[in-house]
Amino acid sequence: MGSCVAVVAIAVVLVWTLLHIPKENDLGTNDTERAKLRENLVLDIRGANHYCLGYIALLGVIATITASNLAAIRPVLEEVPLWPFGVAFVATTLSLVFVPAGYGIGSFSTLRFVWVRTILCEQVTVVAMAYAIWSLFAAIRGW
Repeated sequence: MGSCVAVVAIAVVLVWTLLHIPKENDLGTNDTERAKLRENLVLDIRGANHYCLGYIALLGVIATITASNLAAIRPVLEEVPLWPFGVAFVATTLSLVFVPAGYGIGSFSTLRFVWVRTILCEQVTVVAMAYAIWSLFAAIRGW
């Protein structure tokens, strides 16, 4: 049941993002408005990547604590689905792969691609980590 909720949540955020892909004329048709849109896309990408860096750190802390206390945590790990941690790690890593977009008017399509990739990866990471940590707490508490 829980994994179905996680998959549905990921599907919802994927569809939501794909329906809201920026278009080159979203802020207007003159060069200044288009430049402002490109700047906003770069800021969105930067913000989402900062979240992903935080999740990479969180995954590292979780892995370190688990490895350091494996004997005590092993019974809990038998009840916890580990695939969400893997999905979060892969999505976060993909989000952080650098793609040079270039500068100027000709860079919009590359920026839009990087924006979609980054936002989708960040959303998948958030959903997967929320599900993974909820499952971990549920296993610890015996829910």
